[in-house]
This record gives sequence, C-alpha cells and structure tokens, in this order.
Amino acid sequence: FLQVIRNADPSQIELRSFHFEQLGSLVTIARKHVSLYLSQILELIKGNWESSMVLHNISLIKNLCVALGDEFRVHILDLISPLLDVFHTDTENERTATLEVLNSLKEF
Repeated sequence: FLQVIRNADPSQIELRSFHFEQLGSLVTIARKHVSLYLSQILELIKGNWESSMVLHNISLIKNLCVALGDEFRVHILDLISPLLDVFHTDTENERTATLEVLNSLKEF
C-alpha cells in the first residue's frame, strides 16, 4: 500500500488524500503492527508535506501517536520542524491547519 501511495500521480490531490485517509484507517486498525513500517510511513509524510496534504499528514500523525503510544514519541523530533512550519505557511482565514497542529501537540 505504501508503494501505491509513493507511485501515485502527485497532480491527483484527491487520490493522494484518499490514500492518506485509508492509511490512517489502517494504522488505527493495525495499531502496534504498523511499527514495522513506521520509518517508511514517516518518510511518506515528510515527502508529501505540501499545503494540500498538511491536514491529512497531521491526521495520520495523530493516528500513529494513538496507535503506537510511547513508541512513537521518539519520532516526534523528526516531525516538529514541518509541524512548526505550518504556523508560517497557513494563510487561511480560519487557520485550520494551525489549529490542527496545536490539537495534535496535545496528543503527543
């Protein structure tokens, strides 16, 4: 499944969004079993950190945090920089992505 997401056409934002939502569902179902694929999932998140995917990335990060608990906390340092960048790049009036980052920090 990770290979499918990697090979998806970057211009098809709806399809990539769907894949990330499904990956989040898989993480929720598989829980601790996703730890074998955690490094690949984190690379996928980092590689898809453009504005159209930020909310999906944050949702997936929250799913990973809940599924893996303390095991995931070690990897938060790798994600702090892109998460904090959201504060500078979120230009929406509602600041939805910024609010999601703040909410996700509570889960970490």
